[in-house]
Amino acid sequence: MPSLPTGSAARGAAALDEEVVLLLHSAHRPRSSIDERAAADAQRARTDTLLDALRSPGRRRLAALASLARILVAVAVAWSGSTVWTLVALVPAVGGVWLVRRLVRSMADLPDELVGERVLTVRNERYVEAYRILSAVTIVVLLAWSEREV
Repeated sequence: MPSLPTGSAARGAAALDEEVVLLLHSAHRPRSSIDERAAADAQRARTDTLLDALRSPGRRRLAALASLARILVAVAVAWSGSTVWTLVALVPAVGGVWLVRRLVRSMADLPDELVGERVLTVRNERYVEAYRILSAVTIVVLLAWSEREV
C-alpha cells in the first residue's frame, strides 16, 4: 500500500490540487462583472424567442432593406433642409435599425469568446460585406452631394 505524503510534500500537493480546482473553476466562470454581464447578454440573446417569426433569412433581409430605405429617406429629408421633418423621418429609421439588431440577436456586440467558431466566421464575413455596402453608399452620396454644390 502506497504511503501518503506528509509534511511539506503534503502541503505542496494540497496547494497544487487547490490551484487546479481554482483554474478549472475560473475557466467556466467569467472573470469580472463585465464578463458576467456579457455572458448573461449572450445567453439572453441565444434564447430570445420574441421575434422568431421574423428571423428567417428572407425576412431578416427584407427588414434590413426596409431599414436601409428608411435611412435613405431620412437622409433625403435632411438634405431638403427641414429640421422638423428630418426628426420625424429619423424615428422609423432608428426603429428599423433597432428591429434588425433584435432580429440578429445582437450577436455583433458579443465578445469573441462568447460565440462559437461558426458564428464568429459568419459575423466577420458580414462585417466585411456591410462595410463594402456602407462604402458604396457613402461614395454615391458624396458624389451626389458634390454634383449638387457645383
